[in-house]
Amino acid sequence: MTISIMQGRLLPSVDGQLQAFPQGRWTEEFHLAKELGITAMEWVYDNYSNPLEKRVMIDQMLVLSQKAGVEVRSICADFFVRFPLLRDSRQYYQDRVNSLYWLCLISKYAGIKRIVVPFVDMNAIHTTDELVETSTLMDAVGEYALSLSYDLEIHLETNLGALDTLKLLRKIRSDNVKITYDTGNSASMDRDPEEEWVTYGNDIGSIHIKDRIIGGPSVPLGTGAVKWDVIARLVKEYNYHGDFVLQPARGKDGDEIEWTKKNIE
Repeated sequence: MTISIMQGRLLPSVDGQLQAFPQGRWTEEFHLAKELGITAMEWVYDNYSNPLEKRVMIDQMLVLSQKAGVEVRSICADFFVRFPLLRDSRQYYQDRVNSLYWLCLISKYAGIKRIVVPFVDMNAIHTTDELVETSTLMDAVGEYALSLSYDLEIHLETNLGALDTLKLLRKIRSDNVKITYDTGNSASMDRDPEEEWVTYGNDIGSIHIKDRIIGGPSVPLGTGAVKWDVIARLVKEYNYHGDFVLQPARGKDGDEIEWTKKNIE
């Protein structure tokens, strides 16, 4: 089991946002993670002007990663929530698709093992046509990732229920396309984790750890609607060996280290 940290959670929030790339301070987080004994990080790519866009900056990231012993193992591509792949005007659609292919290439260069593509919020799947459109695109991206001869997985985080998630997966041929299971998002939609894991548990490749109330926002771990005892049992039953990425509600700015210690516990 590896406990990973979502980038930015060890630093004060950016303009009050729950999650955003920490421009100007991102280099500090490797040392902070090392102090906490965290060995992996999920990088946030949410806008342009990200270090991933310049190889010299990626090289700097790799040096910091090696020195701290903190691997950048995955990318959370929140870019596609801000610039959706679904329901856009189609004017910029190909540019956004190309950005996803580009992230695959960058991941190979940086040694990153997975890209999490969020189909939530503005990029959420609402109709059968959108489900088919998503599966077609992700099948192509999965095949492209395989063609790079590199151990890269594409993980999908969606708003779909258990059966629709299964439909999505069954339309995708590439076996390197998996699901990111988000404990908080599932709980907020009052989903049954038993049903979810029975339906697609063997296709879960990564888990985001957070807590939410039903129909509401993120709250401190253990105070929301997540059935942690059930999740723990299912993780064991399905022999899950992927990462647990800490993505919890934030505490007070300036108290990130102590807050993270409590969340790890």
